[in-house]
Amino acid sequence: MSIADELAKLNDLRTQGVLTDEEFEKQKEKLLADEGSQPSTNAGSTPAAAPAAAPASPTPAGAKSGSSHLPKVLLGVFLLGAVGALIFLFLGSSSEAGALLKRMPATSQIAFAVDLSAITSDPAFEKSTSSLSAMAAASPQGPKVKPLLEAMPISSLKALACTVSAKETGACLLKGDFDAATVAPLIADLASLESVSDVRNKKAWSNGKEGKNEVKLVIYADGALGAGESEALDGLLAALDGEAKTIADNGTFTQALGQIDSGATLVFVGGKDGQAYGAGSIGLQGELNVQGAVFVENEKLKTQLPMASTMFEQGKAQALLELSGAGQTPKEAMAMFASYAEMARELVESAALEELDGGLKITASAKLPDGGLFAQAAVMSAVAIPAFIKYQRRAKTSEAIDQLDKIYKGASVYYSTPYVANTGQKLPCQFPRKQVCVPAGSPCDYPDKKYPADPAIWNTPTWSALSFQISDSHYFKYCFDAEGTLKDATFRATAHADLDCDGTWSTFQRIAFGDEQANFAECALHGAPAMFVDQETE
Repeated sequence: MSIADELAKLNDLRTQGVLTDEEFEKQKEKLLADEGSQPSTNAGSTPAAAPAAAPASPTPAGAKSGSSHLPKVLLGVFLLGAVGALIFLFLGSSSEAGALLKRMPATSQIAFAVDLSAITSDPAFEKSTSSLSAMAAASPQGPKVKPLLEAMPISSLKALACTVSAKETGACLLKGDFDAATVAPLIADLASLESVSDVRNKKAWSNGKEGKNEVKLVIYADGALGAGESEALDGLLAALDGEAKTIADNGTFTQALGQIDSGATLVFVGGKDGQAYGAGSIGLQGELNVQGAVFVENEKLKTQLPMASTMFEQGKAQALLELSGAGQTPKEAMAMFASYAEMARELVESAALEELDGGLKITASAKLPDGGLFAQAAVMSAVAIPAFIKYQRRAKTSEAIDQLDKIYKGASVYYSTPYVANTGQKLPCQFPRKQVCVPAGSPCDYPDKKYPADPAIWNTPTWSALSFQISDSHYFKYCFDAEGTLKDATFRATAHADLDCDGTWSTFQRIAFGDEQANFAECALHGAPAMFVDQETE
């Protein structure tokens, strides 16, 4: 019986109540320890992890072989690939990514390229983009985002490639069917970048900072924009223009790329000189395919390669155990996540590791759910994104509820507190005088769509009598209206806001009355049973 079967059996016993959680953990640890002490029997054709090579360190003197760094690196690499797969599941497949990746600078420590073109061919794409556009338009940057989305709709994007250098500076190239001369100034305005002198004979914008902190945006060509930290961007442009070596000229990267599908949707490389390097890909051609290749240059790390198989099998068994109960929920709203969990199980089950000369190759595949995950995500976003926008607006309304409650309490105290005129005569119970709505204007007139804090507007007799003021920025304007005395006294405290800046205003109002038994000796307040609300989230 394999270790995976043993762990599954233990999990069943725990589920049935035969084993306690503590007993289960002890048995699992013992099982994994026993397995780790056995020599690997899969030296020639082992099983696997997934893309990307992470730099590793030699095993410290005296460390146990079961805790070697390389197997941990490989397990981490597999998990990285699996997570990356879930992120890019909705993308299609073609050779655009691989071709663009090979044009990235040879000095890249990490580089990746994504083919975005297949997204636009998905029937569900339009449904989701309309919701995304609505959410962007409702954001504080909506007035600037809207013209950008019109000039560069998401459907126009074709490919994205990015590079990160050993100095940890990065830059990206975005390609699509858009007018770069129109789009670039809109992005610059949104990001608060200023026009600067040309960069390598290309129109450019900068954040105005110096050295490593300077970020630039350039028009590389019509339908192509470059952006990133100044030094990294210059290196990217030089590689794209054929004036500097590229990944295609880097023998270590090309060796790793030769082991994977460079025509997949997402392709990436990474590594550190003298340690390890690798490449990975995620593709969708009827099913999800994950591939990765890791090559080791450090001699001490090479000695750990034979142990990778055993450690990988243990990690695979543990992952399957964790996934055994995932997605088992009766809630229809969780159906999509159940599909993800099922695919994740299949991905881990199919994972295989193959030993190469000085390295390892990792592969895994899984069937995509019916209809494709992007279609499911699009349907969910069509419902979830508008609901999220409404939730955001409703969260803003909590301000009105809290502040009106403060006004109500202030009015109650004022009404029940005895006051006398300057003649010494006791005054009948009443509320403070009428107060017009403040602040003036609309919150949408301000950059963050909120009224700025202004202590001066609360320095009036009425607000002072109510002990009311707002010291922070806020969404609502507030009014107070009152009339009558004793049992005929009434007040209305009102809050108004245009939460999505569409010209329609929300209204929240609290109303209260004087007690029927109110007299000069004693007064009490009776409030309306509920708050009046109109156009709550517009």
